[in-house]
Amino acid sequence: MFMMPGGAELLLIFLFIVIPIVVITAILLAIRFIIRAAKEKPKEDSKQTKIADELKKLAELHDQGVITDEEFNEQKKKLLR
Repeated sequence: MFMMPGGAELLLIFLFIVIPIVVITAILLAIRFIIRAAKEKPKEDSKQTKIADELKKLAELHDQGVITDEEFNEQKKKLLR
């Protein structure tokens, strides 16, 4: 026959089942957050690298006289927005 657990049994269930599940879930969510943050960081770095590369190319074109001062400054402003 099935009996409803009493106060002591409920406390043990809570201490040994519910709390560990909540703690493990929190740890897994924290790990998931850290992994996502780590994956997003290289995207930001690559974007900054791309902008720096484009600025370098623009400077080279400007130094070679291929683009004017006005064109150089206009393109630079677009990249830095």
